[in-house]
Amino acid sequence: MNQGQCRAQVVFTSDSIVYLVGHSKEVEELSDIVTQFILDQASVEGYVALPFPELLELLPDLLQLFKCDSSEVTLHPLTSSSRPVVQLEGPSGKVTEFRNKLGPLLQSLVRDRVSISMPGAVRFFEGLAGRNTLVSVGQSYKCLIQLEEQNHVSRQNSGVTKYNLCDGLQVLVCQGDITTQWADALVNAANEDLEHGGGVAAALSKAGGPQVQIECRAMVKQTGKIPTGPGMLGCKEIIHVGFNCDPQLIRKYCKKILVHCENKGYNSVSFPAINTALEMPIKWDPMQEELFMKVELQPTSQEYREIAQGFLKTAKFNICKIERVQNLYLWNAYSVCKQRILAKNGPAELGEKTLYHGTTAESCQCIERDRFDRGHAGKHAAKYGKGVYFAVNAAYSANGFSPADKSGLKRMYVVRVLTGRYTVGKSSMISPPPRGSDPTDCYDSLVDNQQQPNMFVIFHDDQAYPEYLITFK
Repeated sequence: MNQGQCRAQVVFTSDSIVYLVGHSKEVEELSDIVTQFILDQASVEGYVALPFPELLELLPDLLQLFKCDSSEVTLHPLTSSSRPVVQLEGPSGKVTEFRNKLGPLLQSLVRDRVSISMPGAVRFFEGLAGRNTLVSVGQSYKCLIQLEEQNHVSRQNSGVTKYNLCDGLQVLVCQGDITTQWADALVNAANEDLEHGGGVAAALSKAGGPQVQIECRAMVKQTGKIPTGPGMLGCKEIIHVGFNCDPQLIRKYCKKILVHCENKGYNSVSFPAINTALEMPIKWDPMQEELFMKVELQPTSQEYREIAQGFLKTAKFNICKIERVQNLYLWNAYSVCKQRILAKNGPAELGEKTLYHGTTAESCQCIERDRFDRGHAGKHAAKYGKGVYFAVNAAYSANGFSPADKSGLKRMYVVRVLTGRYTVGKSSMISPPPRGSDPTDCYDSLVDNQQQPNMFVIFHDDQAYPEYLITFK
């Protein structure tokens, strides 16, 4: 009777007492089970120290990122504690189980700070496209990215930062609409044709009325600084200058503008922030809030003809179509890398080149949506280093590294590549070697021939941007 079963009974009473009735051995076993069950279900509190203060706010995001289920435990960040601590509340067994999972995860975390010196970066990352970029990067690399708050104070204020110079001169730094600034002269960072289609130029043209654009078109053949009337603006003059990214040229024109204003007897001049944004290429189609799109070029367009001409110069194939790749995340990463190499090498050794990269149909989506993958190095050849290879001539990539799909179609990217300073590579290299005794000053890329390279090898993902995809046969 009752063979194979626990020969004991559980009797519940109204005074919250549980009686176990039966043979002594079975009662002892059941008592242990019931006691453990009560302990597991009893609500308890536990505490876990956090390695970084930021985790008080970001802990739920961290748990979601690493798929660590906390649904049966309540988390209470303790902000009043002298060090970052989270309180765990829930059934004893669940609290213990969750703490055993959380501990190793927290111990494996590291924290780093990345500084982007390019002006306008904060504004971009605070916008929708920038926030989406940070989320995408975080998911790809299993990390949490948080913008630092310390630099936001001055930007939130509507006031002005002042710098007092000699002879009663003042420099004021303002945030706002330049068309509302009270100054004798307003400076417009214009394009070379003085067509005010966007940014500060469009704002000045709109606020000043059509007369501003009419005068600009009449003066379009002039160079340097070009003054026009103020139109309907409250200033005395608008000075249009075709700035570019060259810091020396910017300083030169700023000095000329100040001399011009002094000669005219002006008491004030207002400059916009010049070359401060991570801007999209002017050839791109409008993207609204999209981060990625592909645009098929019309064979009759100048853009198509230029790309086709470069390809057909060495590659004797029939072009089926050319698509422009517009990936805001990859472009911004490339732009930041360009600024880094420019600051390190100077304009003469930036080495921005148009090169070619053959690939398979299956790899296209990964390349144009994520980037070139160094993990595939050696799949075809790695004679000059374990990086990503780009050919100077389209024929090299078309013949050897653009396999046809079932339809007989081949694919190749026309790529912007920052080659920087380069040296001849070796098959064993996993990164460019130092240029001298300083181990931190390395070459930017490797080549097959120092005097006349036929191919370049890069090791930094952001050094290349897949600008166009050519489908051919």
